[in-house]
Amino acid sequence: MIVHLINLVLPQNEKTLKLVGGVPQDIQTIIKHLKLECPLENNPCGTKLYQVFKCQPLPHIKFTSPKPTIAATAFQSSQIHLSCQPCLQISNASFITQPLSDWLDWFIKLPGFENNIESWADQLWSQGSNIVVYVAQGIVWEHHFKKKISMSLELGLSLFIDWFNPKGNKMAGKQVLMGVISLNCLNLPPWLEFQTQYTYLAGIIPAPKQPDMIAISNILKPLIDELLVLNRGIKLTMLKHQSGNKVSVKVICLIGDIVANHNALGLMSHSARNFSSWCKIKDDEQKDLVLGRLLNGRNVLNASFKWKSAESTTIQKKLAKQNRIQWLELNRLLYWDPAMNVALGVMHNWYKGVLQHHFCYCWSFDKSVVQEQAEQFDETESKVDEMDIDSEEMEVDDFEEFNGDGEQFVSYI
Repeated sequence: MIVHLINLVLPQNEKTLKLVGGVPQDIQTIIKHLKLECPLENNPCGTKLYQVFKCQPLPHIKFTSPKPTIAATAFQSSQIHLSCQPCLQISNASFITQPLSDWLDWFIKLPGFENNIESWADQLWSQGSNIVVYVAQGIVWEHHFKKKISMSLELGLSLFIDWFNPKGNKMAGKQVLMGVISLNCLNLPPWLEFQTQYTYLAGIIPAPKQPDMIAISNILKPLIDELLVLNRGIKLTMLKHQSGNKVSVKVICLIGDIVANHNALGLMSHSARNFSSWCKIKDDEQKDLVLGRLLNGRNVLNASFKWKSAESTTIQKKLAKQNRIQWLELNRLLYWDPAMNVALGVMHNWYKGVLQHHFCYCWSFDKSVVQEQAEQFDETESKVDEMDIDSEEMEVDDFEEFNGDGEQFVSYI
C-alpha cells in the first residue's frame, strides 16, 4: 500500500525508485526493522526423553566424538561435501522457548498495565475479607504475597499445560499431539487475564507423542531455571518507574487436565489405585463420594526428593508404587506446594458435552431444538384438549395449572 501511494504521488525518476526500493515489502521485514521481533531460543530436543541440549544454533550442530548416548534420538547424521570434515548432526526435533525475562520486560510496559493491576487490587481489598471473588483474596495468595510496604512489583502467575492435535482429525484417526506451556498474570482482573496480549507462551512441546513424567521435567527445566532467578527479583524500567523498579515473579498455580497435572506433578497415572492429586482416596472408594485425607505438601516434597535420590530404577519403581509420587521439576521452587498450588482446568468434555447441552436444550439457542420442543408441546396440548374433563368436579386451583399458554404444564414434563 505504501509503495503504491509513493508511485502515485511522486514522479517516476531514479530518486523515487531508490526510495521505493528501501521500503519493506512484507510484514516480517517491517517487524525486523522496527526491532519488534520476539526473542526465541531454538534448542535441539530428544524425541524420546525430550532432553533439551544447549548447543550451537540450529539447524547444524556439530558434536565432538564420541556423541553422548542420551542424544541419540535428538540428532541424525548429515554428510556434507567438505574436505576432511566429519558429518554434521542435524536435530530431529527442536524445543522453542521464549525467555521469560525478555517477555516480562515487554509485559510490564504495556499501556495501562500498572493502572489495571493497581485498580483491581484496590477493588478487591475494598470488599473486605468476608467476600471472596478472586484468587488474590485466598489464603494461598496471602501466603505467597504478604502485605508489606514496598514499592517492588510482585507478580503471581498461573502455569497452564495442555496438548492438542494440530491435524484436527477425529480421535479415531491417527493422532499427533503437540503441547503448549503458557503462563498468565493473576494480578490482572479476570476479564484481561487470559487475553492474547497478556499471555506468555513459554514453549511448544514437539510432536508426535505426549511426554511422560521424566520428559515433562526435562521440558520444564529451562522455565524453572528462569523462575528461580525471578523469584529473587530483577530490576526493570516501568512507565511509572523510569529509573527502574524491582520485579519478582512466582508461579502459584498449576492449571491443567488430569493427565497434564499428573505428569507435571510427578504423580502416578490417574488410573492408578491412588489416583487423586489432592487427597489419599483409593480408586475403589470413589463410589462412597467421601473426600479422603488431604495431601500434605511437605510430605509430598519429601517423597519426591526421596524418589529422585534413589540409587536405582528398581528402588524408584518401588517408591513410586508405595508413595505414588515421583519427581517434579516444580519442586525446585522453594515456595512451591504440590498439594495446595494445583487446580483442575476446564476439560474439553465441558465444551463438547455439558455446555453444548445447555446451549441446545436448556437455553434453546439451537433453532432445530426449539422447533422440536415446540412440536412436542403442540402434541401434548392436543392430548390435553382431547381429555374428557368434567369442569364441575375440577377445582379452580387445579385448572390454573393448565392455563392457556401451557407454561406450567411444560415445566412438569
